[in-house]
Amino acid sequence: MSAPWKNRTKSLLDGLSDILVQVPGLLEELDTIRACPIAERSPHAWNNLLGECIRIEHMLLAWRETMGSLLQTFDYTHSGIPPQMPQVDRDFAVLQISCLYWSCCILLYTTIHMVATEGHQSPGFAYFLPVPFSSPGCPNYLNERNPTLHAIRIFHTIPLSHGPYAGGYGALCSTFPLGMALRYSAVAHLFPHEGDTQDTHKLFHELVSQPFMRAYTARFVRHLHKVDVAGKENPGWDGVELKMRTWWFGPMLDQYVGAT
Repeated sequence: MSAPWKNRTKSLLDGLSDILVQVPGLLEELDTIRACPIAERSPHAWNNLLGECIRIEHMLLAWRETMGSLLQTFDYTHSGIPPQMPQVDRDFAVLQISCLYWSCCILLYTTIHMVATEGHQSPGFAYFLPVPFSSPGCPNYLNERNPTLHAIRIFHTIPLSHGPYAGGYGALCSTFPLGMALRYSAVAHLFPHEGDTQDTHKLFHELVSQPFMRAYTARFVRHLHKVDVAGKENPGWDGVELKMRTWWFGPMLDQYVGAT
């Protein structure tokens, strides 16, 4: 990726954006492979896609090293509960970039899991580093490849984007991470999950029921549901989960539902 302006040094946000914009290409290639009959799916296609996933993961790990301890500023596993309230513009910049990083991790590691799971149906494909899906209190919860960890990190920071110093921009910046964490948490139980996922749902509802967030998040979830669900309305969390299943798993939905 090139810097947006000549002779301009890339910021941390630029570097993360360069990584994040490559993830949709992984999902597009996954859909392309899925569109082929199983008997015609090449192990080379799976291996190439997994290689791209791992390449992007290495880029993400290098970016995380560059970010350093700043990434812990609003991470509740380091800063405690609740995380400290941001006060100045620099704080909100760190909050925004942290949430984008966690969102990228959710997308990347769920994709790696799906590629590895579905690719194992093809002879000649092998991948032996499973992605952990683990709830708080379970042994693998703090594994940085655990999508549930990143979703809960996002949930804990969402109220910070609606605090007294955040303004409208802070709330706006929280919508993509909130949507990503919400989409994932609705289907987390369909992955090979360690521990109960219901506590994640409870945490989300507790956080967004705070007075300064209730109206905003209710509108956001309704809009997410309205845009995504065509035809008959399925109100509440059941409707969100129904659509999110298709959003995550596409034509392979039956395989993942059948495995739970």
